Amino acid sequence: MFDFNSLDLNIYNKVGTVLAGFHTDLNFMTIHGKSRFPGLYVWTSDDKKLLVRIRDGCLLVQAGKQFEWLTGGAVKAGFHEVVVTDETVAVKLMQMII
Repeated sequence: MFDFNSLDLNIYNKVGTVLAGFHTDLNFMTIHGKSRFPGLYVWTSDDKKLLVRIRDGCLLVQAGKQFEWLTGGAVKAGFHEVVVTDETVAVKLMQMII
C-alpha cells in the first residue's frame, strides 16, 4: 500500500515531482481519506485531470481493476496520481513553522 503521508517532503519537495505516477490500482477498490498534504489528482471519464479536495468526514472511493473485471468493464478503474504542488510545499512550510 502506498502512503503519501509517509514520504519525506524534506527531500521530495520540488513542485511537479511525481510521487506516484498515473495509474489504476489492482485491488477491488481504493478508498482515499483526507490527506494532510494536497497533491492527489484523478481523471474523469472524459479525460479531465482534477485536483482532489476531500472534505472533512468524507472519503473518495475509486474502483480498482478487480472491480472493473468483475463488472465486465461497465465500471472502469479510476486513474490517479500524486504530484507535489505549490500548495503541498506551502502546507509543509507551515508545519515546519508551527
